[in-house]
Amino acid sequence: MLLLLSPIELKEVDCLAKAIYHEARGEPRIGQEAVASVVLNRTKYPEYPKTVCGVVYQPYQFTNIRYSKPNKDSEQWEVAMEVATFTYLGL
Repeated sequence: MLLLLSPIELKEVDCLAKAIYHEARGEPRIGQEAVASVVLNRTKYPEYPKTVCGVVYQPYQFTNIRYSKPNKDSEQWEVAMEVATFTYLGL
């Protein structure tokens, strides 16, 4: 399946993948999907930012992404990106 995302959507998916990678890369896929769902659900509530990146980078929420970068050559990153993409698109 070929997915074409806008630059804004690509940025949002990347932020979501970073949250998944840092919070749940060692978890089964269902755990990674749960992290993605938490982030996406927060965008729907007025207490949180309206964008995925806003939620992920909100102070004191997903702090691990501020301290280290994901290994984008790893299988764990590949899985995080896949989960992020499918969850973001509602697939």
